[in-house]
Amino acid sequence: MRILLLSNYKDYGDTFYNNLIKLGHDVFYTTLDLNLFRNPRKKISSISQIFSVVIFDETISNSKIVELLPHFKGSMDYIFRKIGENLAVDTMQCKKKVDDFEYIYKETPIDELRELFEKINEESHFLNRCIESLYNVEAFNFSKKEKMIYEYLLNHRNQIVTRETLCRECWNDSVTQSSLSSLSICISKIRKKLEHEGFPSKCLVTYWKKGYMLDFKVVF
Repeated sequence: MRILLLSNYKDYGDTFYNNLIKLGHDVFYTTLDLNLFRNPRKKISSISQIFSVVIFDETISNSKIVELLPHFKGSMDYIFRKIGENLAVDTMQCKKKVDDFEYIYKETPIDELRELFEKINEESHFLNRCIESLYNVEAFNFSKKEKMIYEYLLNHRNQIVTRETLCRECWNDSVTQSSLSSLSICISKIRKKLEHEGFPSKCLVTYWKKGYMLDFKVVF
């Protein structure tokens, strides 16, 4: 498994890092460069194609993690924040602001790391198979308009897409009550067709008066 370790320390090589190497993982560490990750978003997408896991280490401040996480959301499925065991997780500033990563202790024993990343590896393989199924758009027998809406949601997975955005993208016109009503009907049909192919209907989430989201976390 390929793991990206983000750090402010230029000479990485602690026990945690060495244990990951011993377990046979390809670990790439780099010092944090905010400019690299801020823009454009394509850079984050390219990272997700190379690495299965991203770990922010304990040298990176909470405020920087909070700033960067929105750029990773929707692209990376496994994000960790490495901390010292003496740090109370429930008192951390970033814990209160974000809920898109898990904590991993600096002193985690190698046998626990082995089991954790073995589980992630299995989930990742299953995830990839499911993603392939979701991207096989033709299998759902969508109408032309349903296909346009689904593909837009798919390309913005795990993000709320407003009703107005979908109307403009798929109807190429100003937002009207007619287009909003047609959108609602299409969403219902898409949800039923997803369910027919074995995906839970709740993976296509409706946010009242806000929009819709194709939620991969529900699917997997």
